[in-house]
Amino acid sequence: MKSFLSVLNLMMVFSFIDCPLAAGAGTQEREAALGQAIPVSALPSAPEVRAGTFLGIFTPTQISISIEDQPGSIESIIKQSHQLKGMTIRVAWDEIEPEDGRYKWEEMDRMIATVRSHGLMMSLEMLAGWRTPKWVYRAGAQIFETNPKSSGSEPSELRGFWGRMDQCPVPWDEMYKRYWRRFVSKAAERYGSEPFVCVNIHGFNHVLEMHMPRSFQMPPSAEDFERFQRLGGTAARAEKEWAEWIDFYAEQFPKQRLCLVMSPILQQAKDPSTDDLMTRIASYALGKHPGRIVLMTHTLSGKKDQKDAMAVKVCVAHPEVPNIQESVGTFGKKGGHPMGSVEMYIYNMRQLSPVFIRVAHLDLENKELMDRIATEYERACKMTLTDYQKDLEKRGLYNNQGSDDNLDKFTKKK
Repeated sequence: MKSFLSVLNLMMVFSFIDCPLAAGAGTQEREAALGQAIPVSALPSAPEVRAGTFLGIFTPTQISISIEDQPGSIESIIKQSHQLKGMTIRVAWDEIEPEDGRYKWEEMDRMIATVRSHGLMMSLEMLAGWRTPKWVYRAGAQIFETNPKSSGSEPSELRGFWGRMDQCPVPWDEMYKRYWRRFVSKAAERYGSEPFVCVNIHGFNHVLEMHMPRSFQMPPSAEDFERFQRLGGTAARAEKEWAEWIDFYAEQFPKQRLCLVMSPILQQAKDPSTDDLMTRIASYALGKHPGRIVLMTHTLSGKKDQKDAMAVKVCVAHPEVPNIQESVGTFGKKGGHPMGSVEMYIYNMRQLSPVFIRVAHLDLENKELMDRIATEYERACKMTLTDYQKDLEKRGLYNNQGSDDNLDKFTKKK
């Protein structure tokens, strides 16, 4: 593929915000400053990714759109979006390799070319799990099926799409792993030198974007979870598989930062060894591949202080490690999960000082909302977290009470 610099002819400028990390910030006042504006055409590769520097607002490409229609969808998203600085190139295995050994890389090429023609930054996310091609099962991979019912709370753009999410390979099945490794290796050969901010590791997650079927989203039903355990779904198995995938991605993408998506793992298990499973997996990744890991949460909302969320605790424990936060829903009225107040949303951002946040397309279309988020976050970065909390309390906007359904799903129950 042509290099990023050879095709980019726009002079778009990114202004990065340096936001002091919340951890330790309470001991002294540190003002954030706008980073020096760096023209994209001058970037030698990907933008610098370091803890405390905010690159801006990202959004993912839509998995509910066919791969052939992605360039048009991307153009539409960019045209209607405000404050957008980057996109996650999200592709599904079953669309790129619909038949054994036949790859549609040209469609992924078009997606990448469309995004970078607008001078936007990129990250990469490749989905297997419930987006595993049917031919993999025919080749002998063991399948895990669920029978969930719609809760009515799904994002509106995905309703009617859920039927495809009711099955996935058994995550440790060797046939599945063999073919998925082959796919990832082929993708790395083609895109390993692209200037992605990071590449998502596909592991043992329970969230929509990564692996398990829909029954495991909210969380899994007792029946489905028991069947999963009988197949061998234990904490020890999850930890072993995660370590393998972390090392494999590190080997395949030696020039890229790797994004470790932290979601609940076996949270229904009555097994104390699962309590700190996420922490152990993050510690393994950070210890084995120092300087290459970006931690990611997908619970960001503004309903209340999210300091008790497991993934947030892991990020706070590693303030030197860059992190990414994804909104759990939208602020709009067209479906999705309720998001609370903008101010508490910013407070939860400020807790972790993310490299970027990933938001829903509906919110990006709201210019007033995006400007408000950008302005308030810049304001928050000029204070320590403690001082920003006091500021919100003074304005009657700080909230640490009540239930946050979005958060409670991702908080270990004792």
